[in-house]
Amino acid sequence: MESFEKGNILYHKRNYIEALEKYKEALLTNENNSTILYNIGVCFLKLERYFDSIEFFKKAISNSYNSKYFYNIGYCYTKLNNHKKALVYFNTSWAIDNSDDDCKNAINLILKKYKK
Repeated sequence: MESFEKGNILYHKRNYIEALEKYKEALLTNENNSTILYNIGVCFLKLERYFDSIEFFKKAISNSYNSKYFYNIGYCYTKLNNHKKALVYFNTSWAIDNSDDDCKNAINLILKKYKK
């Protein structure tokens, strides 16, 4: 079984640290694979390591524009209380996929804070 597949199994078991290691192994032979980079970012997100998460989501973006990559960076910035940066990434995500209700809700929550 491939490292990536093992990482997926571990991720679904919520074993994020071991999943992270398997994804990093998979990255050694597929260094520009956006899906692997994204999955590493998600593991860091689950471990509340937001700066590491942002780094890997940005690497994934450099290979492929996907609204969920931008959305997750926005989410990380929200968790880091940097709402201005969060709003930039949520808006970019929304521009790519304006049917994403989670993104729309995130934008509206931040805008409500600015209106106060």
